[in-house]
Amino acid sequence: MRKVLVVVLCAMALLCSAQLPQKQIKVDLPALLDEVDKAIDESPKFVSEREDKIEQTRKTIATAESDNQRLLLFMQLCQLYEGFNGDSALTYTMRAAEMARQLELTDVEADYRARVAYLCTFLGSQTEALTLLKRIDKNQLSNEGLIIYYRAYLSSYESLAENCKTAELRKTFDHLHFLYRDSLLQAADNGSELYYFYREELFIKEGKVKEALKMNDNRLNQSGAGSHQDAMVDYSRYRIYQRGGNRELALYWLCRSALADIRNAVMDQMSLISLAKELDADGDFERASRYINFTWDSNRRYSPHMRSWQIAPLQSAIENNYQRRLDQKNQYLMASVACSLVLLILLILVSTKKKRE
Repeated sequence: MRKVLVVVLCAMALLCSAQLPQKQIKVDLPALLDEVDKAIDESPKFVSEREDKIEQTRKTIATAESDNQRLLLFMQLCQLYEGFNGDSALTYTMRAAEMARQLELTDVEADYRARVAYLCTFLGSQTEALTLLKRIDKNQLSNEGLIIYYRAYLSSYESLAENCKTAELRKTFDHLHFLYRDSLLQAADNGSELYYFYREELFIKEGKVKEALKMNDNRLNQSGAGSHQDAMVDYSRYRIYQRGGNRELALYWLCRSALADIRNAVMDQMSLISLAKELDADGDFERASRYINFTWDSNRRYSPHMRSWQIAPLQSAIENNYQRRLDQKNQYLMASVACSLVLLILLILVSTKKKRE
């Protein structure tokens, strides 16, 4: 009976923590922004730690005792490079697929071919991704591989629809995107983070904030605090509160997401781009400028061509706003100096006149 009571109490505690009213969160945006500033200052340390892990794993490949062990190391490098360097992640994913082919591990090879296609969608190569996907025998995929396969299709058609110039093709790509989303939801476990994510996306698009938050609560319970996964969940929460019109809580979760990305040495940053944009709108041009420049450098490290089309116009706009603010400050300073000089001259004249009298 005592064991049953303990289990019930634990379950209730988890339920309460998952559904903690957001009004209980004390939002201190200045303090959070100071944390982001500090994390950016410390980013070389975070990057160095990640590079050390990568280098240690790469060195181990040379001393691997078997091809099976070498395959596992390639898989580890895929994970270590994910979010850090897109081109290297792609390279080691292809190596893993080739090694699996040599070892005649058909399902592993197929899974990693699907991963290659999925990575291509992140690197802006949707056409290449679709070509690779058509070469994969879906029946050879594991359940995890099948999910990656559907995600690659979904991501490709979503991106093509967003950037399409003709209404007819956009409608076609949207239709294909929805089809593969439905296939993915059928393949994903109902209690998985991925299932909750796509259900959450549906609710966000429909403007159902409460329902989206419930899905996000489930994702938060499955993500490790401060992890890269946590950063992605926090970013989704920012989008939910933004859609619901609660800007204070939206910025709170956006700052949390940016912090987690910086501390995990994630170079493919989206949170800091959004945060720079939000701060620019608030008139904090100095911070916005610093954040967008840091993001530009980080994303170029992830992939030289990745998101440059997205960041460049925003970076230019933020820099122009920052320069305009500096010019205004300089003009104010010059005006203040001029006024001070005039007052000084007047004081000298008055003093001189009094002496003569």
